Amino acid sequence: MNKNIKNEVKKILENNPEARKSDMELIIQIADNHLPVNNMNFRSCCEELESIGISFESITRARRKVQQEYPYLKDKEAEEIRSKEEENYYLEYGRKY
Repeated sequence: MNKNIKNEVKKILENNPEARKSDMELIIQIADNHLPVNNMNFRSCCEELESIGISFESITRARRKVQQEYPYLKDKEAEEIRSKEEENYYLEYGRKY
């Protein structure tokens, strides 16, 4: 994992409680920090982020790592929702096999 992304995610989570609740808000914050989004389409934005070594997966992975190391940066409501979604996925996946 890119250590710079992890540090950037930590900084955003500390300063923006909305980013603790929403991966999309976190991704938008990262993109805003790295891209001149004027007149860029979504594909171009994603390709530009990828060219500098940033993916949506690396951002969300960094969020999970930062929140594991710094539990005070977790949003309780979002954590409960994610936990419930994981449980539902596990139950659904387990039923198929």
